[in-house]
Amino acid sequence: MDGAAILILIGIILHTSIYRKRNTFRDKLFFQMLLVNIFTGVFDIIVAIVSGREFPGSDVINLTCYTFVYIFESLFGLIMVLFLTDRFLGDEKKTKKLALPFSAPLVITVLMYLIGIPNGFFISIDQQNICHDTRLYPIPLVIMGIYGVAALVLVFMYNKKFGSVRTIPVWIYIIPVSAIIIVPYVFKGIHMSAIGFAVVIAYMHIGVMNETFFAEGKVRKADGTSK
Repeated sequence: MDGAAILILIGIILHTSIYRKRNTFRDKLFFQMLLVNIFTGVFDIIVAIVSGREFPGSDVINLTCYTFVYIFESLFGLIMVLFLTDRFLGDEKKTKKLALPFSAPLVITVLMYLIGIPNGFFISIDQQNICHDTRLYPIPLVIMGIYGVAALVLVFMYNKKFGSVRTIPVWIYIIPVSAIIIVPYVFKGIHMSAIGFAVVIAYMHIGVMNETFFAEGKVRKADGTSK
């Protein structure tokens, strides 16, 4: 799944000339989501390769990459919420002001993992060099879920503001985000973050393209009317 996610993201990168041309704050957030998700997939692939194998430093590599998968999930959530906020408000300055309070769940997650790693609070590693989630694992998961809820609220607000013309189907966010949170909890060791976020990014990309065509259509219509 991680390989498929990375291929999807690379495909999107190859077809994003409009972002590079505009280079707006929202476009930069979009690229950050792409890069964060690619790194998430790479870290998860490294965990899959290293798990069960023993060589000097293998346990450190495994535990570090396993931890970064979870941290990058929260980082992606933060960037996604900022992206949706800017899309809803259409005001870069207001979005940047909200970045600091929106970062609180991410900072808490990072601190919890940094404190918990040496003590094995959230992630433990056995003698076979395989990482396991502990009973306290749901705590940072709930914090990460805050971003998922915030994203859904923003989607509802966006739909209410712009109506059916530029609406965002809520299920596009509910299904991937729910899978990312629920699947690892039910099926230990299985991470859906890379492929789940790739689906969200793919739809965001389609949404941006539709908005661009929508805006260009209005401009052409206005030009035709003026003539």
